[in-house]
Amino acid sequence: MKFGSRGVIVALIVSVPVAVAAAIGIGYRDQVAGLFGGESALIAASHGLVVRQGPVLTLYLKSGAGLALTDRLTCGDLPCPEHAATQYRYRGWDAKSGGYRLAIGVDHPAELTLAWELAGDDPVLFNANDLFLRSDKGLAMPERPPAIKIDANLADWLANTASDQEKVEGPRIAKSGGRVVRAGAGLTLATADGRKLVLTDDLLCGQLICPPEIYIGYEYRGADPTGRFHAIEEHFYETGDAFLFDAKSGGVTRVAGPVAFSPDGARAVATMNDPQPHGQHDIEIWSLAGAAPSLEYCYVGDGENTYETVRWDDPGHIRFTRGKWQSETRESLTLIHDATGWHAPVANCK
Repeated sequence: MKFGSRGVIVALIVSVPVAVAAAIGIGYRDQVAGLFGGESALIAASHGLVVRQGPVLTLYLKSGAGLALTDRLTCGDLPCPEHAATQYRYRGWDAKSGGYRLAIGVDHPAELTLAWELAGDDPVLFNANDLFLRSDKGLAMPERPPAIKIDANLADWLANTASDQEKVEGPRIAKSGGRVVRAGAGLTLATADGRKLVLTDDLLCGQLICPPEIYIGYEYRGADPTGRFHAIEEHFYETGDAFLFDAKSGGVTRVAGPVAFSPDGARAVATMNDPQPHGQHDIEIWSLAGAAPSLEYCYVGDGENTYETVRWDDPGHIRFTRGKWQSETRESLTLIHDATGWHAPVANCK
């Protein structure tokens, strides 16, 4: 579904954080004191620089733009997948470094500082090591600057991003029989019993592009021939990841990278095609025959190459290419399945 005109994009930029807060409701606000111990007092002392509306924490920067960070612990009716779950806690003003101290994350939050000044047009998060190396003279907590208007160029960028997304995802979503829906920044996948997993792109945080550390978008890659398993790619600022969503159980299975399903729907192959992989394997073959996907085969290369699936010739033959990241020169690799399992030029990993 396309976002529409730039005017609609601007409306989304302004209203989405507030709408999210309203949808989650007063119950969330009642829990804030427990989740963010001491945050209320710190916000009250910020002279209006920091505002919390339910799950949305907005921090105003020197330009007058507000950076809105949205907590997300559940994604629709289901728990959020690992990288989609997040929380933001305001820890106070850091005069030495000139920015807002934040705890970002759920189980083991990272301590980061949001700089008061932008780097060009973009917000900047620093970790403790970065701050140690900085030579700023320090900055006492400033007064809140005048608000600024929405950047028309930013609205155009978001509209173009949505249009490109529609071109890529649209045909795949059309084949889902209504089980997958894209509405703006939200990608919704339904289980067989009607529960919904809602994945929300974090590309825009209020009036600014999200900092690279929290920038994430989701791309629907299609389903296996039975329609049970759906492949989703996560796109971070400069890298990516992938997972399978089980429309029967609502479960999520992390895989090595982009997925290609076998013609009979019995298996899925995932390949690491990223120069900064999150997983341990270059190639994984998953059996989809059981109650949940199970790893049937994995392949570890030399650490120098990335892998891409070309196609399944049939349920027992998979063609790949292997080569340096973004190199035009790549070699072929074929996996063959027979009565003794999968075979490749290198032994299986354990």
